[in-house]
Amino acid sequence: MKGIMEELSETFGLREFRVGQREAIAAVLKGDDALVVMPTGSGKSLCYQLAAMRLPGTTLVVSPLIALMQDQVDALRRRGIAATCLHGLLPKNVLEKRSHQVAACEYKLVYVAPERLRTESFSAILAETDLSMIAIDEAHCISQWGHDFRPDYLEIGKIVARFPKARIMALTATATPAVREDIIRQLGLGVNRRRPPFVEVLGFSRPNLQIAVTRCGDETEKLARLLTLVKAHRTGVVYASTRKNVEKVFALLCKELAGRDDIQVLMYHAGMTEGQRTLALREFQECAHPVVVATTAFGMGIDRADIRFVAHWNVPGGIEQYYQEIGRAGRDGKRSCCELLFNYVDIKIQEYFVEGANPTSETALLVWGWMLSCGSRSFSVVAGPLARRLGIKNASAVSTTVNVLLNHGLLTRESTGLQTEYRVVPGKEDLDVIRIFDARREKRYQDRRRLRTMLDFVSAETCRHQFILDYFGDQSDDRACGGCDNCNGRLRASA
Repeated sequence: MKGIMEELSETFGLREFRVGQREAIAAVLKGDDALVVMPTGSGKSLCYQLAAMRLPGTTLVVSPLIALMQDQVDALRRRGIAATCLHGLLPKNVLEKRSHQVAACEYKLVYVAPERLRTESFSAILAETDLSMIAIDEAHCISQWGHDFRPDYLEIGKIVARFPKARIMALTATATPAVREDIIRQLGLGVNRRRPPFVEVLGFSRPNLQIAVTRCGDETEKLARLLTLVKAHRTGVVYASTRKNVEKVFALLCKELAGRDDIQVLMYHAGMTEGQRTLALREFQECAHPVVVATTAFGMGIDRADIRFVAHWNVPGGIEQYYQEIGRAGRDGKRSCCELLFNYVDIKIQEYFVEGANPTSETALLVWGWMLSCGSRSFSVVAGPLARRLGIKNASAVSTTVNVLLNHGLLTRESTGLQTEYRVVPGKEDLDVIRIFDARREKRYQDRRRLRTMLDFVSAETCRHQFILDYFGDQSDDRACGGCDNCNGRLRASA
């Protein structure tokens, strides 16, 4: 049988491990669970991929992005590794064939989106599978205290409970101490005969990133500063909080950079078609000097080491999101610029997001009452019109209410073609709704506190690198600033 170094060399074509990879792999190979917190671009995926090759049976990988799953599966297949993915965009006959092959244990790695875990058909497949490990990518999505909580991720805990002999490896690039504790609790690690997990938190320090906050009086000032960044660095990402802002900034850059052949401006957000997003990703990977204007949807699975700048047109909702996004710059270790263009008005966008993600029980009861009025009939939900009909100011609160009710079993869902319809589960009462949404008050508080901390970062007069290290509980002895506007004076792209 191959040794671990032989596996690394012969299967993955690598000569040595990056910091922390070997320890995480060794932990699961000896039978322990593991929670691995590694910076973006540090090689988290190799941890579970190599471990899967050393373990018998199948490894289930839960990943939130279909494009990322497909990219990893394609890369594994090129190395001769039996891997596949199951998701809703596959043709029915392909999905059925792959499902039978998974049940027959024909794959070493099987990638699934979290929403598939709740389906009865997939549960039946897992019951027949010799499951040796469950790897959870973007594990912060499990925690309600995390910056990107996804209810479908809560199903993973049920899977873990059904497979007590399967090792668990949870991986993320952004998890505060509180989020790490919540991930462990949600997965039931260290209880029910599971030993306490191996926990590895690698350094959050990125000394090659030049971090700065520039206060801008209006969008004209923002654009002028952004153009300076783009012309100086030419390869980068501009993050904006909304699709509308992405489209506006994209149009402004296209106009200002018209006639320049050395920079190609791209756009990426979730409202684009699958084909448009795929093309944008391909062009970003292949162009010599692309600049993509994007929402936070752009990022996971981006494999380009020479991103020279990351700019934020709007303030992010928290340090986790901010750190994850600036972490896409300078993965080659070379100096890169990360600049937040701050206008206090932008806070209103994030406050809207927080309120939309955390509806009150009063808002939820308005939506629930409308659902009950539909009787036993199925109904579709279009958030904007329904919000106006019910007098709810934040349409996102309607969408969140529907998803929460669905995840707590008060609704059933059925997709028919392009439309999704719901039904109220009989026997559920207003009291159930009140109890569910009152229990989410702590999440609302945490989301607001996360935004306040982001604003503290903007206003900080101390080292910005140190601020980030302290936030994530990094206990590294190296406290030197790699470069920020507060420590080194006013950083400029031309410097």
